[in-house]
Amino acid sequence: MTTLTAPTAPAAEYVAAYGLKLPQVADARRSVERVYRDDAPKVWAELLATAGVHERDEAGLERIVAAMEAHPDGVLGLCARSLVIRMSSFRRLAATHAIVAA
Repeated sequence: MTTLTAPTAPAAEYVAAYGLKLPQVADARRSVERVYRDDAPKVWAELLATAGVHERDEAGLERIVAAMEAHPDGVLGLCARSLVIRMSSFRRLAATHAIVAA
């Protein structure tokens, strides 16, 4: 999986102006809740354990996404791919803004 880094503050403001925000751990959890409903707490706990992070660890989002990709249920893999696309899009738009602003 590609390592994604947070952009500088001006780029973050620019990207947010277009309604695109960097995904958070809460977004990953919502994906699990939508797919698994009643079983979501169990699946979420498994993902956190596999990723070796706790829920308040925003820096662990990429590890959670990797755990989602590796999960035997392909639907979680699709959710993970969605998060990767969102993170990548955010990073690229922020980088483009930084180039244009320079």
